[in-house]
Amino acid sequence: MTAVSIHDKRIDQPTVDKLCFLHELYVKQRPGGRPLRLIGCDLSGLDLSGRDLSEADLTGCTLRNARLVKTVFRRATLRSVDFDGADLGSADFERADMRAIRLTTVNMLAVGPDLTSFRGANMSEARLARACLQSVDFTGAVMKNCVVEESDCRGAVFVGADLTGVDIGRMVIGNSDFRACTGLSVEQSAALAARGARIGRRIDHRSAEFKSILSEHRRWIDTGGRAGAQAMLIECDMNGLDLSGVILAAADLSFASFAGAKLAKAVLAGALVKGTNFRGADLTGADLRGTEFSDAMSRGAHVEGALLGPLPQGFLSGAA
Repeated sequence: MTAVSIHDKRIDQPTVDKLCFLHELYVKQRPGGRPLRLIGCDLSGLDLSGRDLSEADLTGCTLRNARLVKTVFRRATLRSVDFDGADLGSADFERADMRAIRLTTVNMLAVGPDLTSFRGANMSEARLARACLQSVDFTGAVMKNCVVEESDCRGAVFVGADLTGVDIGRMVIGNSDFRACTGLSVEQSAALAARGARIGRRIDHRSAEFKSILSEHRRWIDTGGRAGAQAMLIECDMNGLDLSGVILAAADLSFASFAGAKLAKAVLAGALVKGTNFRGADLTGADLRGTEFSDAMSRGAHVEGALLGPLPQGFLSGAA
């Protein structure tokens, strides 16, 4: 299907309304629909509120002071877009490519029950300075080298986000959620905790405590739950650890982080992995049967030879 492709033009409100209408027909797979491709165009001050621009390509466009309340940009290409001063209340940027965007002094306060979402978006090199990011959802977003100085991040969710190279020192933080995120130093994590943020607890896999957790969990599995104790590693930071062959079947790993960890031939069957970060982890040959990854981050994980599918009947009645 041929896209509507416009380069380096100023777009007025009547024109953008028509273009959005055609794109929405395309999104809904209806006759007459055409995907939208605007490259380097000026959309400053326009009202695109409530529009569905999923998968649109707006590379290099200017959306300064635009009204984008509840606009949907899922899987859109938004590289180098200038959103300075825009109203992004309750907008949805899930899995959008937002590398090198500008979001300075924008408003992202939610309108109604729907939060502004950047879940899984690539926001590397983005500028979010002095932005209102209260309660914004950055779950699983890639935010490498983002500039967030003086941004109000109170209540924002960074679960599983990659914050490599981000200076969190001048962010306004209060009850923000940084569980299972990666890229922060020990000092940065401690500073976040001291300022009231939620962060994961670093685990020493060589410690007697961790070995005891694994031993009791194995007993719990072998006895079908009649003895021992289920491993509860909720919100634990195990990034980069060598846990090859570990047995954590049916363990609660919610909001834990295993980014870059070695989990080859590990037994994670039936484990709870809501909000868990497996980015870049080695899961080759692992037993992942019955494990629901829809709410986990697993981009870049290696799963060659892993066991998938449903759990066998009576899984906890004997040894894993």
